[in-house]
Amino acid sequence: RFSTICPHRTVILCNREQIRTVYTLCKKNYFDDYILYWPVCHDDTRLAMAVHHAMRDLAAFNADVSALKIATLTRKIAGMEALLNRNTTQSNDYSEATSRLLTCVEQEANDSLDGFLHRLTEDINVKDLNDDICCKKEVLQNQFLALTESLQPLNNWVQAFWEECIPYLKAACDLRLLAEKVPATILVVDDEEPSRTLLKRLLEQKNYQLMFAASGIEALNQLHKQCPDLILMDITMPGMDGLETTLRIKSADQFSAIPIIMVTGNSDKSVVANCLKAGAVDFIVKPFYRDILLEKIRKYL
Repeated sequence: RFSTICPHRTVILCNREQIRTVYTLCKKNYFDDYILYWPVCHDDTRLAMAVHHAMRDLAAFNADVSALKIATLTRKIAGMEALLNRNTTQSNDYSEATSRLLTCVEQEANDSLDGFLHRLTEDINVKDLNDDICCKKEVLQNQFLALTESLQPLNNWVQAFWEECIPYLKAACDLRLLAEKVPATILVVDDEEPSRTLLKRLLEQKNYQLMFAASGIEALNQLHKQCPDLILMDITMPGMDGLETTLRIKSADQFSAIPIIMVTGNSDKSVVANCLKAGAVDFIVKPFYRDILLEKIRKYL
């Protein structure tokens, strides 16, 4: 079932002896619905109706995913403002530093030539030599002036580029405000209910939309229903552990871009290395500080 992970719905066909089992599995979100398929003769349209409902839910899911993708991409576009601000500031700093350096070099060259000329005219009264040095000084000054003027187009370009970006930045800002109305979705994967309850209490305060899974298999099932913006993945879980679950998620093209933060009680270097090798973007060690957790989540969202 998980060899090719893609959005779908599952309807289980069962007999009377299997009803209790498949009912439990459906409640755990392993499957979406079940049909008493054999023996049954009084409701031959039940299977068709179950398929109809599944397809309708899948169509609604695809529409919701499109809205979530738009919100996710918008958050990334909104980050362009900070990037442009940083690069523009750096460009201005480089330009100003270069101008200051040229000014200092020009001043030092002038002072050196003036001092040399002064000593030379005091010791030797050679008019031709004096004229030659004055000529070289003028040439050197002109070169420095030309170099300084060559920086002006760069300054003008930075200013013009920034002014051209303003309308786009305003649009990105408006999109960001719109995207913030769609809360980011976080999938919490942890087999321990106290841990899920703690994370629920912490993250709901920040208006995140939360999904929960108590196992790796349940986490993969949740991905079929809704694609989260970020996953908090416990490592130590029975059956499929967090590392294997992460590897499976990262092997699917449609889910590989989801950032996964591993949550572990073991800070050993080999554990951390295995987390990153599996495709996790970061990790946090239990017991964790609330502010550190929220900062990591904010960073990768």
